[in-house]
Amino acid sequence: MEELNELREIIVSRFSSAWELNDAAHRIKHFREVELCGYHLNEVLGLGYDPKLILFVAYFHDMFAWSRANHHELSGSFVRGTCHAVLSSLTDEERLLVAQGCEEHRASFKGEFSSGFSALMNSADRGFPTDVGAMLERAIQYRMARGHGRDESMQPAIDHIKEKFGAGGYARYPDLYKQAFEGQLTEMQETIHLL
Repeated sequence: MEELNELREIIVSRFSSAWELNDAAHRIKHFREVELCGYHLNEVLGLGYDPKLILFVAYFHDMFAWSRANHHELSGSFVRGTCHAVLSSLTDEERLLVAQGCEEHRASFKGEFSSGFSALMNSADRGFPTDVGAMLERAIQYRMARGHGRDESMQPAIDHIKEKFGAGGYARYPDLYKQAFEGQLTEMQETIHLL
């Protein structure tokens, strides 16, 4: 655990200035939530992935979220090609897994996962399925960062949450997510329906 704490500190100190370009919903708080959800899924399902790789994807997957259309591709390219010492500590195989985890993390990802690790990180990006209020707040923050007031952001944020995370929404929930959070996911979607 100490090794992970040290690695997180290095990543945050070296790369957090890049995240400042992102809206408030795609910064360190979200990265930490993805990290914790990834650890939880990895442990509960006995997947056996190296926690270090989960940490890397958690902190790099939305590094370029200021570019919503292709931020996942930018993150993957960054991980594949950056010579920074923190990334150079990864083996070629680990770097590939982290890059693919970044590239395949989006809720709208439609392809086949390149590995079980990518499915894990896609799931981790959905977060724990219990806090609809936090999901709504992230959606409001995203709109406010684009110059909209809080009040005028509310209904579009609700609509977005329903369209993305509600029952039948476009957000992808891999099988391992459903296995880990089955009852909670249903409850969350029922709460979203009532917004």
